[in-house]
Parts: sequence; C-alpha cells; structure tokens
Amino acid sequence: TKFEAIIAGVIIANIVVMASEHYDMDDGFKIFLKTTLSCLMMRDLNYIMMREKKEEKRNQVCRMNNC
Repeated sequence: TKFEAIIAGVIIANIVVMASEHYDMDDGFKIFLKTTLSCLMMRDLNYIMMREKKEEKRNQVCRMNNC
C-alpha cells in the first residue's frame, strides 16, 4: 500500500543518514541515491495522477447518470 511504501522510504532514508555519519560515501553512491529517490518520487506522482484521472472519470460518469 501507499502507507507501507512511505514507511519503507523513511526507514531507508534513516539507514542512509546513519551510515553517512560513519562512512564517507563516494560520488557513485551519491548518484545512485539521487537516481533512486527521483524514480521513487516519479512513481508516486504517477500513482497520484492515475488515481485523480480515475476519480475524474468516475465523476463524469456519475454526472452523466445524474448520481
């Protein structure tokens, strides 16, 4: 579910922050983190947009049927 994905993201972010306090991260790992976070954010935005489109379509059908 969406809630579980958010909790997982928070846990992973916490692990990365704790690890970065003890180890120097190389540039490749930083690029990996930025790319991964960007992909996750895009996935979440796509999910939200699809949900809004479905809701709008449902509302249109409801208006046509005088719900």
